[in-house]
Amino acid sequence: MRILPHPGLPGVVTLVLVLAGAVRTGAAPARAAGNDDCLGCHGAGADVVDLDAQHRVDAAAFAASIHAAAGLGCIDCHAGKGDFPHAPDAAPARCSTCHADAAKAFAGSVHGHIGDKRNGSSPFPAADPCAKCHGVHDVRAVDDAQSRVYFRNIPKTCGSCHQDLAIVGPGGLTTAPFDDYQKSVHGLKLEDPNAKPAVCTDCHGSHDIKLAKDPSSPINPFNVPATCGLCHKQEFADFSGSVHGLAAARGVTAAPTCPDCHGIHTIKLVAAAGATPAEERLVRTTCPACHASDALTSARGVKDQRVASYFGSYHGLASKRGSERVADCASCHGIHAIYPSSDPRSRVAAANLQTTCGGCHPGASVQFTRGPVHFQATGEASQDVVIARWVSRVYWVLLFAVIGGMLAHNAIILSWHVRRRLRDERAGPERLRFSRTQMAQHAILTVSFFTLVFTGFMLAYPDTWWSRLFLQLGLTESTRRWVHRVAALVMIAAGLQHVIWALFTPYGRAEIRRILPRLRDWDQLRQNLRFHLGRSDLPAAFAKYDYPAKAEYWALVWGTVVMALTGFVLWFPVWATSLFPFWIVKVSQVIHLFEAWLATLAILVFHFFYVIAHPEIYPLSFAMFRGTMPAAHARHHHPQWVEEEASPAPVAAPAAASGSESGAGASAKDTTPVG
Repeated sequence: MRILPHPGLPGVVTLVLVLAGAVRTGAAPARAAGNDDCLGCHGAGADVVDLDAQHRVDAAAFAASIHAAAGLGCIDCHAGKGDFPHAPDAAPARCSTCHADAAKAFAGSVHGHIGDKRNGSSPFPAADPCAKCHGVHDVRAVDDAQSRVYFRNIPKTCGSCHQDLAIVGPGGLTTAPFDDYQKSVHGLKLEDPNAKPAVCTDCHGSHDIKLAKDPSSPINPFNVPATCGLCHKQEFADFSGSVHGLAAARGVTAAPTCPDCHGIHTIKLVAAAGATPAEERLVRTTCPACHASDALTSARGVKDQRVASYFGSYHGLASKRGSERVADCASCHGIHAIYPSSDPRSRVAAANLQTTCGGCHPGASVQFTRGPVHFQATGEASQDVVIARWVSRVYWVLLFAVIGGMLAHNAIILSWHVRRRLRDERAGPERLRFSRTQMAQHAILTVSFFTLVFTGFMLAYPDTWWSRLFLQLGLTESTRRWVHRVAALVMIAAGLQHVIWALFTPYGRAEIRRILPRLRDWDQLRQNLRFHLGRSDLPAAFAKYDYPAKAEYWALVWGTVVMALTGFVLWFPVWATSLFPFWIVKVSQVIHLFEAWLATLAILVFHFFYVIAHPEIYPLSFAMFRGTMPAAHARHHHPQWVEEEASPAPVAAPAAASGSESGAGASAKDTTPVG
């Protein structure tokens, strides 16, 4: 310690200084110190001795402490420092001197062993770990509202460590438990001065806090019901005798206990009076967590498909539609007091069904209650279920027979119109529109595109009925993956061949020039819409490729490049992430899926309209199958093309019958004076 100069010190302080010097020189005997003597140096306002904050004492805080109320003085805790002035090397105060049981419990707790797992680092002071939670000189009674361990202050006290990631992080913990508690029913009720909700110590204990895996811990899964039952006595009594409680008591690890349904720290608020049944019970998400698991139900002898059959019933379908009052699991089975249907106490026992069903269906008769809710469940063999199954089978036969017959009937009629249109086109003059190379490119593109769409959407939407059907038929993920990749390589190869054709053949270069976007396309778009809206009597006059064809072509070019690039990233993610950040994989997934949807919908909505559903084309355009189109349609829809080839300097074109690459001239059947 360092003596501070202070002229004019009061007599009592001067005496302290003299006695302190005497001790150092051995010139004067020591005497017993009282609280006032200690505070003369250690008091918050004392300036006799230069001390750090740890050795400063707030006299008012100590006077309000439980120790002061019990008549304890400084030297009762600071043994060895009773002589005044005291020796600086005297042993520090130990709470364990009086609180041996608490100190022993803490030493064996998870808090007492923190340093063992963190290289000796612990938020609890080694000399006085109790001070971390209780304070030092300002320790108050547990029932004192100002106490750090008063129940309403416990979350804040525990949170001083558990909401600080720098403290709990090195131990492998997060701040989530504390954050979740704040928003739970228990944490929110702390704001109610009349409520006394559960706080950390009610569930975890105080000094002897143990990990959940410790059999003696109150939060051990098998001990949790009894822990919750300290407050929720009736619920615990109901649960203990239920099918779940008995299974847990037998040591069945999969048996649900309170946290499995209610959560751990994120326990939801119980709905207020007048709330809907759906708000009062969260069973639509909690019960399926176990009862939809084939592994759990089969291992425990629980009937399977209970969840699926519920959602297949009116109750389940209505709940999916958002109904708030339709019956759910708890409506029939109860909440905590759930018993097997063979138990007379069960709400679904035969003798109780009228009462249970009557809760929603007043006047429910015995006959009404005989209909099983889970009639789709495996193993059901009641008369009602058997009849329903046979009627279902009959209707499946009717469905395929009737609708199949209708499809066959319509296919016959449609095929007649297709044959007639093909016959009419062959009989009349035709104009060559596509070469054989173009038709081959289109065929390869069509097959590879729809293969990619089909196999790609199987991965993106594995739960769809058609995806599950093909999985059952043998199209496993391994097979699907390689079919998808081979189709992608075929499309890329076809695209490269198209680029070579477009750059290095005269006809290919001419076709690219024809399909390049031009400013006149905007005028033709405006005129086409004006005509079909009845605002103009003149239809748009197109060249060989109109603006829809150009838009589709260049969208195809763009989409092929984007899908190829993102596809290779997804095919080779390790290679991709060696060159780019990992987000390239996630972004590629998003782009790949949305580009797939964009391309598929564009084909279905736009392309199929122009080659199938357009009134002037229906029922089908044969241009990509035969390479020709009716000369009359060319004159009507592509007059600029006709005029271009009727000009004095037409594009050189061998006869169409030779399978030329020009595609510019008219066929031998074309009697119109063009080309």
